Amino acid sequence: MSGENKGLQRRIRHHMSYQLYINCRNHKLALCVKHMMAHFPLLENVDSLLLSLLKMFHYSPKKYEMFKDVQAAYGMKNLKLIRTSATRWLSRGHVFI
Repeated sequence: MSGENKGLQRRIRHHMSYQLYINCRNHKLALCVKHMMAHFPLLENVDSLLLSLLKMFHYSPKKYEMFKDVQAAYGMKNLKLIRTSATRWLSRGHVFI
């Protein structure tokens, strides 16, 4: 998208020549994490495990209620499962809220 000849940067400059193009560092970092996960199977396994847990509790209200009951039995605060995204790295910080 940032190509000076065929990318978005060129298209914006064609219409507004005074505009500056700034790369999104957060998106680049997210893509680095995604590529790193491809080279380290353990990280990919953790990501897959988190997604499997989410699906297990999301698609079964009975299992989700049991999950909440176990948390209450151990005196833990109720955790809410949130879906993560491979390219939205900030979503990983809020997997369990």
